[in-house]
Formats: sequence, C-alpha cells, structure tokens
Amino acid sequence: MSEVNFRVGTASDKEKVAKFMKKYFWVGEPICKSENLEVSDDVNNEAVSILDLGTCTIAEDNSGNLVGIRLAEPRVPEDVEKKKVEKPETTLDKLGRLVYDLAIGSKVFETYKVDKAMYSAALVVDEKYRGKGLGKRLYEENMKLAKDLGYPIYVCDCTSAFSAKACANLGFTEIFEIVFSEYKDGSGKPVLKPDPPHNRAVVYVKVL
Repeated sequence: MSEVNFRVGTASDKEKVAKFMKKYFWVGEPICKSENLEVSDDVNNEAVSILDLGTCTIAEDNSGNLVGIRLAEPRVPEDVEKKKVEKPETTLDKLGRLVYDLAIGSKVFETYKVDKAMYSAALVVDEKYRGKGLGKRLYEENMKLAKDLGYPIYVCDCTSAFSAKACANLGFTEIFEIVFSEYKDGSGKPVLKPDPPHNRAVVYVKVL
C-alpha cells in the first residue's frame, strides 16, 4: 500500500479525526447502529482526545488526506474500576458498562502478569480503502508503536464480528467473550441487540 503513509497522531489532528469519526465510525459500529445513536460533538471530541497521548496511528494518502485511524490508549489495573457504570441507561452508558464487564471478566492484567497494556479504542477506515488491507496495516503499525513505547501486550475489545475476525487473523488470542443474547438487565432482557453477525463482544490479546 505504497500510496498510504502512516504516522503517530497528535493533538493537531483532533479536528479532522473528529470529522472522520462522525462520518465513518459511529454510524457503522454495530451497537451504535442498532440503537440509532446520534453522538454529540462533546462525546465525539472526548473520544478523539486520546490523540494527546501519542498512542494513536494515522493513515494518510499522498495528498495528506486522512484515510484511516487507529485510536488506542494506555491502561493500568487501576483504570478498570474507573470505567464502571453503576446504572447504565443511555446507549453510551451501556457501552461503558460493557467495557467494564469485559475488563472484569477477562482479567487481562492478572492473566498476563503485567502492570500496563495498550488498548485499542477504535479502528476507522475510509470506505474507499475497505477490503484493501488498510485495517490490517493500521493494526500492525499501532502495535509496533505500542511495543516501541514499552507496552508488553495489546488488547482489543471487539464488539464487531469483523474486528474480531481481523484480530484472529493477526494471531491474537481470544481470552473472554460476552454473548449479547445472554447479557441481560435486571428484568431479564438483553441489554444490547446489535444485528447479525455481531452476536458477541470478545477480548483479544497479543503479546508484543
């Protein structure tokens, strides 16, 4: 993919990444799509704020146009409890609680005996580049960045069957799953109901 260049994302990329997320990510993420979620600018801007950390990867064409991003953030064991949502009501609350339940169930830090990990936050590719290997390259480039920064493992919480398949093809290890039909609220109703083939959330880990 010689026509695409990869680099570390910075704070100066926030505006264009925010627009890219609005155009491609929220409308395609299975849970958000099933709930017809309309994301506010505040929520979208908060999502791209991790560009400040120097842990994200940007893909651009030769004209400097954004064609793909891999957002990723560092986590330590203490971060798990910070993500707990006591009474999820909105779709974003439910997503937040799902992330917490995946972290509790997967026991990543205990299993791999590490004190930090790089977690993928979002993979977004321009529709013109889908099916051309750009997503795979973004995974690889971002994992290389994580390793260079001293992170021993790379973790993906996949709510999409497509991202789960990508992780499996890249040699990640599946360590935990939550099946959506079995993930229920206090009244016994499924909390999240994305359309097929997105029937579960899966935690994948790659040792760097």
